Amino acid sequence: MTKNRIFHSILLAAAVQAAVSLSSPAHAQEVTAAPVKGTDFDRTRTVPILSRIPPGYEKNPIRIGSFVASPRIEVDLSVIDNAYARPSDKQSNVGALIAPSVNIISDWSRHQLGLTADATILRSFTISSENYTAYTVRASGRYDISQALFVYGSVTRRRLAELRTDPGAITNTVAPVISNVTEGTGRVTWSPGRLRLLAETKYTDIRFDDFKFASGVQPAIGLNRTLWSVTGRADYAITPDLALVGVARRTHQKFLDVAAVPQLDRTGNKTELQAGASFELPDLIRGEVTLGYIDVSYNSPLFQKISGFGGRASVEYFASRLTSFRLNAARTVEESGNPQFPQYVRSSVNLSVDHELYRDFVISAAAGYMHNRYYNPDRTQNRPTATLSARWMINSRMSLAGRYDYVHVDTKPSGLGNNFSVNSVVLGLTLQL
Repeated sequence: MTKNRIFHSILLAAAVQAAVSLSSPAHAQEVTAAPVKGTDFDRTRTVPILSRIPPGYEKNPIRIGSFVASPRIEVDLSVIDNAYARPSDKQSNVGALIAPSVNIISDWSRHQLGLTADATILRSFTISSENYTAYTVRASGRYDISQALFVYGSVTRRRLAELRTDPGAITNTVAPVISNVTEGTGRVTWSPGRLRLLAETKYTDIRFDDFKFASGVQPAIGLNRTLWSVTGRADYAITPDLALVGVARRTHQKFLDVAAVPQLDRTGNKTELQAGASFELPDLIRGEVTLGYIDVSYNSPLFQKISGFGGRASVEYFASRLTSFRLNAARTVEESGNPQFPQYVRSSVNLSVDHELYRDFVISAAAGYMHNRYYNPDRTQNRPTATLSARWMINSRMSLAGRYDYVHVDTKPSGLGNNFSVNSVVLGLTLQL
């Protein structure tokens, strides 16, 4: 799992989690909603450089009967030059993070059961009020009705901390903004030959802890909500290397505890319709590109309807056995964690390159740009980012990673948000137990 996949003033989380994601070449296997290996929809025939495991570095997971367990622990140190994401009066900080995790999955020829648990334990060296513990626990399973029909379900509980650099983040609290997320997912996949049909329903409950300000504690009014989404997807494989894709999703969002403050009630619906293609030419290029239409409407006339172009693209180009490029781009409508700047249109692009300098040493670089357009009130936010990183696999159980991150935020008009830059350096050690 890429963890959503943290540090002093929560901002350090971005740098730490980034280093953590590079500290191991491959994460433990999880329950798949439907097997694709060997089908016309298999897009994993080329192993990316960051997931490649050189000979002699293979992991040896722990066997527990017919289950396989993969425990690990990550320890990171980070230095950041603007921990509070301020335009002036910057404060630097050094912090430490410990992240233990375990993944347990069945090793059956059919069906799957799995349990994943991880924790993020933050300890700031200078401001103890920024310390916290976050976690994720997920149980999932798949029942194989036949070779073409699969039923999948999962239940997830997460405790999360908000980054001070997140779009619309509440930055003047004296302690991390914490949310508790409970999620249930059910999915049915049918793959008769060249056609694959998917139907999914997901229910999410998001509750925030009370905010802690210098003036006292305030309830998180205007943020607690539930979401219920229904998704349908159809893939048709023209060849084993190319498939046409169509996706339709309807999400209903209901805000809680806002009867006394109707100006914060953003209850409404979001509809997404997209079409495109998924593809893979082994050892050359693979990805998925979908384009379409997004419509977001609210029950309250106080909030402006948002509609227009939407899309997602994720493409990997394997220039050689030693170098690969990744391009991710999207235009979506998002909900921020701040009732003062609630919904926004996000347009983002990120280009990264990975190079295997030696079989056990990989260097990476990335550059990104995000443009956020807010409504109620109107404002824009531009966010260029840059990253340099390296990973050294010491042996099959130990790896070391280093990373530099830069982010700049420019908000207009300036009175509706801070303009700031943040630099951070992270060094992380991962032990596969």
